[in-house]
Amino acid sequence: MLRGPAHPENFRQQIGRYGDRHYVDNLPGDGFTAARPLIASTPYPSVSVIKKAWPKFLDDWAAGTAARYAVEHQDAWLRLPADDAVELITKAAVRTRDRAAKRGSDVHAIIESLATGHRPDYMLVDDSVQPYVPCIERMVRELRIRPLVSEAVVFNHSVGYGGTFDMIAETVHGVGLLDWKTRKKTARYDEEGAQVAAYAGAEYMIVESPLGGAMRQELPSIDYLATVVLSPEGYQVHEVDEEGAWQLWIALKAFWDAKNNGHIWEGTKATPGPAIPPAVKQNLIDRVRALSPGARQAMASKWPVGLTTLKGEPSEWELMRIDQLLSEYEAKDTAPFNVELPAEGPVLDHGTWKHIDAVYNTLDEPIRLAVDYFYDSAKPGVRMGQFARTVRRFEILRALIYVAEWTAGDVTKMGAIIDASTLGYITKEEAERIANTYSGFLNTQPAESIEQ
Repeated sequence: MLRGPAHPENFRQQIGRYGDRHYVDNLPGDGFTAARPLIASTPYPSVSVIKKAWPKFLDDWAAGTAARYAVEHQDAWLRLPADDAVELITKAAVRTRDRAAKRGSDVHAIIESLATGHRPDYMLVDDSVQPYVPCIERMVRELRIRPLVSEAVVFNHSVGYGGTFDMIAETVHGVGLLDWKTRKKTARYDEEGAQVAAYAGAEYMIVESPLGGAMRQELPSIDYLATVVLSPEGYQVHEVDEEGAWQLWIALKAFWDAKNNGHIWEGTKATPGPAIPPAVKQNLIDRVRALSPGARQAMASKWPVGLTTLKGEPSEWELMRIDQLLSEYEAKDTAPFNVELPAEGPVLDHGTWKHIDAVYNTLDEPIRLAVDYFYDSAKPGVRMGQFARTVRRFEILRALIYVAEWTAGDVTKMGAIIDASTLGYITKEEAERIANTYSGFLNTQPAESIEQ
């Protein structure tokens, strides 16, 4: 079985005001690229980001999720400053979505284990995944799944997107490109069919190389595409009409491009105003010079068509646009994108995992919600899922618990100690130092007592 790259984060970037995921093929040139020229180092929006452009009920769902959170968790936000309380409540939908994504990752890991003849230790499966286990086992058995490729990164430079699919596998129906979905009911949605068609329409995939690292490779021949929806009651294989779904995907990508790159308000005639103080423009020039060379190059490559540069005479409105654009690249320039992740350390022994899990689950609700707030803000994620229970992640959780206790669950005060934006890149040693500094409230085990 082929697997996707060991470090998919190396092919991902977060771009824009909301940190939307983009993909970049930064592998060196090879015989594959010689036959198929690529646009080197061009970031493309992910399939998931483009799929979000599909108009649907998500605004109502997000508002309802936030309202329910506010009603059911008043103790978590009543003591917070107004701005922090609003942010905590409005991001309830994001946290719910991220927990669903984590559940999906665990489900994928269980499917792969069963399909390759390895029975998972269900004692380690998260409680949110337990209801799906009987259905997963029946699905793997009845479809006779034999994985061929798992979680490969894909690119299509002609259309302009990248992504990561779940699995290509031999089944009783032939070789299928399968995308797993978990929800209460086995419903299907059109944009999910377009998503699968996008993966199948990729020009190539990136997988682990037998020599180490990653390599490009053609996708194998595929007989059918499907989303497989799993629920606690059963499963449903929704086969996708490839031609129709691909047409929908192309239309969705065009809509995303028009929405994000169309510059629909350019050309607006502004009423002449007072002269712009030279200091305003000079401040922007100084900020550009303070960027790293890579950030300056990236900003120049993405400079909006028609926007006057600082070498010219931009209008007041254009200076505002430049300021916004520059702020985005300043934020990215200080964020640790495309850096190597710290070593995870050895795997936790079962006893230590059950101990810290019990501590976490018995925290007072405001404390636990504060821990979750930082957990869910970390990119890349640091939660200890079924197949990611390591010493580093243990130390991060230990640090979050201690700091949350020390600050009485005040996320603003926690933020002065732990930077949520860089939490995913913190080392085991740094997390251990923070945990030991703020320890004293809980009896958790230090890292030195953990055995592989």
